Amino acid sequence: MAGAQITSAALSDGVGTGTGNTFTVGQTVDGTADEVQLTVQANGTQTSNILVVENSAGTDLATVDNSGNLVVTGTSDLQGNISDSGGDVTIADNAAVTGTFTVTNASAADAVTLTQSNTGAVAGVIVNSSGTGSLLEVQDAGVAKLTVANGGNVTVTNDLTVSGTAVTVPANSIDGSEVSALLRQKTTHVYLANNVQLGGDAFIFVAPGACTLLSVGLVTTTGVTLNGTNYFNFDVQNLTQTNSVLVSPPTTNTGGTAITADVLYDFGTLQNTSLVANDVLELQITVNNTPSGINGVLIILTYETTG
Repeated sequence: MAGAQITSAALSDGVGTGTGNTFTVGQTVDGTADEVQLTVQANGTQTSNILVVENSAGTDLATVDNSGNLVVTGTSDLQGNISDSGGDVTIADNAAVTGTFTVTNASAADAVTLTQSNTGAVAGVIVNSSGTGSLLEVQDAGVAKLTVANGGNVTVTNDLTVSGTAVTVPANSIDGSEVSALLRQKTTHVYLANNVQLGGDAFIFVAPGACTLLSVGLVTTTGVTLNGTNYFNFDVQNLTQTNSVLVSPPTTNTGGTAITADVLYDFGTLQNTSLVANDVLELQITVNNTPSGINGVLIILTYETTG
């Protein structure tokens, strides 16, 4: 031991005076036997901290209170393990981990619980990574079961069970190759069995729920050439909302668009495309004079669910 040894007699000056002892040079406890080398015992009515470590300005850097709570104001560089010995490890403030942070359950009854006690609009857990590895990986016996990649893609290796009533898929990439908006797009087909020559109306769609119309058109087995005298006019009306779906209802009149057999005849730009449940759409065909009939008409309507 460097320096002179200090005996209990040398510390007796402060005993019974209530003033204690102040050391102005560094001290070392050099044990001479296998026993506790330093004990700080609180008073029977202790309410103040039992141990306080201060800097030269008198600012508390670390304290131990009468309940055994340790408060460290600076950064703790823990080279070993933290063991809760059956109790709880509570972090009431921010915890920054520079290396690997591993929590191992001592028994089947132990669990890792993250409790968000803040009632504000803040995230319970934030994983912020500047690297290229996964943000989060949940393993079972060392095998990844759920992974959140750096780009935000989520991979689940087993079946995914949803206990709620619906899964909302936003219009962004699911796996980098398939756009989720396509999953919400539906196409319905209505076949008009009769020869379309005399005109008339036909119901073609009833909205199953909130949705947006994307396109409407038809395919027929017979074509119709442009004709300024004998031609068809097509329109699609929302009977429920009493408005037209087509911006410029197509026609086979001169200046319009001819119908080619076995080729999709698109009705063009749509308007009033937002539908609600049970909206009824009707195809209205107007015949001018005597155009050649069109047979085997298949109406094709594409929509995207929004609710």
